[in-house]
Amino acid sequence: MSKTLLRTLVVAVLGMAMATAHAANTSSKEYKEAYACGLEAMKAGGSGAVSYCVGNSYDPSPTQMKAYAAAERDAKQGSSAAAGTSGSTCTFAYGLYEADGSRADGFAEGPTKIPTLRNVAHMASGRTITLYGTNNKPISVALANSWFTQKGADIVVSSVALKTCSKKQLGKNAYGA
Repeated sequence: MSKTLLRTLVVAVLGMAMATAHAANTSSKEYKEAYACGLEAMKAGGSGAVSYCVGNSYDPSPTQMKAYAAAERDAKQGSSAAAGTSGSTCTFAYGLYEADGSRADGFAEGPTKIPTLRNVAHMASGRTITLYGTNNKPISVALANSWFTQKGADIVVSSVALKTCSKKQLGKNAYGA
């Protein structure tokens, strides 16, 4: 084997090994969370997924950067289920409203946390509730509205939320987790 061919072969093998080492694990929790936040950022508009999801708090990892890029690409193409997320794009963590001490609030006062989407739906009538994602940032109104629908006089969890959110995020019923 000539030295030139051998060097070319070694460079090619090293290049493949480095590419494999730097490839994002699209099934990892870190990638899925970053991808979901990236989609949320694209739906909310603004300056991009990195500034929306991370801001100045830390430098995102290469895995997160690949997830943000994939989310931006998929949002532009109109695809919300791609790149190994198995359709899991529900970023809901909790809802928060300011209780005013009324009978409807059980005479509670101050900020009150709502743990599930079904509880949010049950309590939404007559209250201003802010939903927060797994990154502890407010969820966009457009995304939040996709999780709820009107059924008669009641607000209920939509089919979108039933498909994309976990059982823990949905809750068992309107009164319990």
